[in-house]
Amino acid sequence: MLLAMAILAQGLCGRCADVVIDRYQTFQTIEGWGHGGGVLGGTQGAYSMLAPAIADPVNYQYLDYLADDLGLTGTRTWEVGSRIDGTGTDDGDCDVVDWNLFEADTLPAANANYLLHFQNRILADGSQPSFYSSPGYPTHASDLKPWVMNHLGERAQQIWASALYLKNSYGINIAYGVIYNEPSISSTILADDIKALGPRLVAQGLATRPQYAEAVAPQTDWTYITPVQNDPDMWPNVGRISYHNYGTADPYRSFLRDFGKAKGLTTAQTEMGNPNFDDLFSDLTLGGVSYWEVAYAASLTLVPSAGFTSFTPSSTYFRLRQVLHYVRPGAVRIEALSSDPSLRVLAFSTNGAVTTVIENTSASAQTVNLSGLPPGSYGLSRAQTGTGWFQELGLQTVGAAGTLTLAGVPGGSGV
Repeated sequence: MLLAMAILAQGLCGRCADVVIDRYQTFQTIEGWGHGGGVLGGTQGAYSMLAPAIADPVNYQYLDYLADDLGLTGTRTWEVGSRIDGTGTDDGDCDVVDWNLFEADTLPAANANYLLHFQNRILADGSQPSFYSSPGYPTHASDLKPWVMNHLGERAQQIWASALYLKNSYGINIAYGVIYNEPSISSTILADDIKALGPRLVAQGLATRPQYAEAVAPQTDWTYITPVQNDPDMWPNVGRISYHNYGTADPYRSFLRDFGKAKGLTTAQTEMGNPNFDDLFSDLTLGGVSYWEVAYAASLTLVPSAGFTSFTPSSTYFRLRQVLHYVRPGAVRIEALSSDPSLRVLAFSTNGAVTTVIENTSASAQTVNLSGLPPGSYGLSRAQTGTGWFQELGLQTVGAAGTLTLAGVPGGSGV
């Protein structure tokens, strides 16, 4: 009799699944979402071919859209200023900078103003920007000059002088600094550079912290962590663990997540070309990332027209937006258990309010019964695979029972 009732209920429901939200099982706190190739990458087309009177309004609208609609709050920036040979600004003393020799023009003022505009737009929304610096001209040439990397004070100076210049000249705050982008040198050199850099950042009054290891893939990142995992002087100077995602990811993402948790450090995915919602889901759940970004997002978020005067959301834009727009910095990821493995579910809590994101990877639509929600009014939106639009489907009310039924959650990886 019980079996017959269960079969009858399933028949009435069609295809159903239960999702249980557990607000008391918490994971990482979200720090932000970013542009992995540098937010300025998307502004360079208009900047390089149009007069400033035309390029600037276009680029400011572009940045506003990324901040307001997609929800980006961070970006990679390039280091500024120190000369290629590492000694040109310090007269032989790596703890002193001659600002008259500092090559500030390696960051054009227009680009600095774009970055400042982006920062101010994020602040106006009530979020904290999360910018990090990575070697670029002229410091990228350090890769070919081993003595710069091997001289602890010189490499440290390149990073802190850049961060100090941006802070003092433009009010741009750099949260993290990368020693070496996708390193191919020993972990010992990187560890020694971090131990030299950390105290100097503090001495300069900077909140910037080193980011490690910024390797090409999670597996590579893990090979840089294990040799120095017990270094008592390095880890107190590290701000977060970061990885790129071009290679073997698992189970190493989870190793990085658990190691970071043991050290009191967050994790971050700081470059992956053309990621999709599945990559975002895996980085959040397996990598436990607090910061995540779309690499080289100039064309992977907003696709420019031939004349760089208009932009169209990419094919992955709106599915990613279902997380990046609605889950703001400070949100805490919480447990969401599904009775059907074809549903990928994420849930987040912000000051007691819950946001739930469901991807239906099956071919057919499903009815989803949510439980464990706090009472209140909930907005519902939907984005399909490969589409250039999303739908707002109105408000749903959750009563004291904490349940909500979503009928016809679309298949085909709708989110």
